Amino acid sequence: MRPTFSAIVCLIAIASSGSALGVDGAKPNLKSEIAACRKAGIALSGKDLETQHPATNRNAAVLYKQWSDLKKSKRFSATDYDSLQKLTNFKFKDGAVREGLQVVAANKDVIALIHKVTSLPECNFAKDWSMGPAVLFPELSEMRSMARWLIGECGALARAGKPKEAVHIIGNVFVLDHHARNIKMTLNFIVASAIDSMAMSNLQKLASQFHDRPDVLNAISSLLLQAPKISESDLFQSQIADTMMMAELMRLSEKQQRESLGITADPKVPVQAIAIMQSLVTDVDDITPQDLAIAQQKLGKIKSPSDIKALHIPVVLPVISAQPPRSDAKRYSQWVDDNVAFALQVLRPIILARSKGHAALQAAMYDSALVTMNSVKNDFLKTGGSIKPSITSLASLSVNIIASELRRQRVGYSNASRGLLSATVDLFQYKHQTDNLLDLVLA
Repeated sequence: MRPTFSAIVCLIAIASSGSALGVDGAKPNLKSEIAACRKAGIALSGKDLETQHPATNRNAAVLYKQWSDLKKSKRFSATDYDSLQKLTNFKFKDGAVREGLQVVAANKDVIALIHKVTSLPECNFAKDWSMGPAVLFPELSEMRSMARWLIGECGALARAGKPKEAVHIIGNVFVLDHHARNIKMTLNFIVASAIDSMAMSNLQKLASQFHDRPDVLNAISSLLLQAPKISESDLFQSQIADTMMMAELMRLSEKQQRESLGITADPKVPVQAIAIMQSLVTDVDDITPQDLAIAQQKLGKIKSPSDIKALHIPVVLPVISAQPPRSDAKRYSQWVDDNVAFALQVLRPIILARSKGHAALQAAMYDSALVTMNSVKNDFLKTGGSIKPSITSLASLSVNIIASELRRQRVGYSNASRGLLSATVDLFQYKHQTDNLLDLVLA
């Protein structure tokens, strides 16, 4: 519970005005909303977002189980991973990173298996989507773990006088980035983005350390041209499918919800699916105290709902976790249906805007946020200020996720980092060429 954020949201909601229910003023219908998404070509499930199933001998997914088993038998510690990461910090002399070098030398079988995994660019884990919200993605943590090992190997090679080979290893990290996108779900792209960031950061370190080696700089330039890029269009492609999976969790019995979420049974504390999902998938801590102060100042300037979009006020919608009693199965089921229908109606314009650039995507997010806030406000006023089950819960949760990602500009920072590294490499190469030319002139 964050009162400060809630206060801001309430002020925005009260300042806004408009429809109390759907985008067009009518209570949305689930079948109609699903049909509208299908007509627009929007993915509604993880299965819709899977890549094609490659032949077994070309599918890296079959090797991830081997990696998991090998990692368990080795029992690596957090200290081992810390030692690996230090190897590309060239401020440390070799003597200060001896432990990391020893970890790399003692685990050649581990690194060989990772090389085998990254030799296969195609990857599909053949998920059983009939499991709904019980579908797990353990491979994503394995990918990050493998990336750390490759970064360690990169550092060891660079320190052994093999910087070009070290650059090649970073290419393998980008393959893991590609594997993470085997299913175009939001979580997969967030992990892919993290792996991409690791690769870019360490390429920057290699460029700085070997700025006087044209062969190394050329290798980095070539790799940057081949490396996969993440777009906002990709990042938000699965938001409706993600929302549908959340809805499936809401439909499960309380016992099934506890089992899926790993919650200990407590008859005195009923499961509130929305509240639990909110704690798992949202993070508004990226709004700093400075952001809050600016938002509060801007609120005083609001004269119409459109000002919220024009002033770029951070969006954190109130997610109402109250739900009908499970004992009233019909009412509970209708509450879930209404939540899903409203969420699809609110999210569809955002998903359709994702290919039109950041400004269009952000504008669509603000429009959808205003529609949702209007419904929250009207629900609040209808009940005389008490908190009752609302059809806006799932929509608010989903819009918050999108707003958070847009605030972070994860994709923008990734592309900016790539451009900065490319410019840095070009500058080093230009300096090397001019130094050589100056030597010739002076000679």
